[in-house]
Parts: sequence; structure tokens; C-alpha cells
Amino acid sequence: MAGFVEGHLHLEKANVMQRKANRSGTLKEAIAVTAELKLTLTREDIRERSIQVLRALVQAGTTHVRAHAEFDPPKASPGSKWCWSCASNSAR
Repeated sequence: MAGFVEGHLHLEKANVMQRKANRSGTLKEAIAVTAELKLTLTREDIRERSIQVLRALVQAGTTHVRAHAEFDPPKASPGSKWCWSCASNSAR
């Protein structure tokens, strides 16, 4: 049985835009808002949101996920290590 494929996902950014709206709807503002929000993210926060979005994908019938991680200066993005850990644990 075929399943859905999520071809581009950033686990460290999953559901983060719910915290601050991109009022203009432009890519430029989305990048600015995301950069601002990244400074407030914690490893636990990223973990919880990542698990939440992965569970929702599985419940919707997704069988494959191609995840991407941004590598920013450590202070700006604590999510990189979590994303790799999550991906390797999910693959088992």
C-alpha cells in the first residue's frame, strides 16, 4: 500500500510560526520572523514540536519524510543535534 511522502520538512521549525504571525505572508517576513523565533528555541521545545509533527504525519498516512536541518551558530539554533538524533532514532 502506497503512503504519502513529506518531501521537505524542517523539524526544528515545526509549528513555530504559531508563536508569531507572518502578517504580510511574504517569504522575506517569514525569514525575519523565523530568525527572531530561533533565538528563543530550546532543545526540549524543538523535541516536543518535532514529535508532535511527526506523529501527525504518521496519523495522516505519511510513510516517508525527507527532513532538513539548518546549521546556524550554536546560540541561534539548538535544534541541529536534536534533528539528527530524532532522525536516527526514527529510522530504527
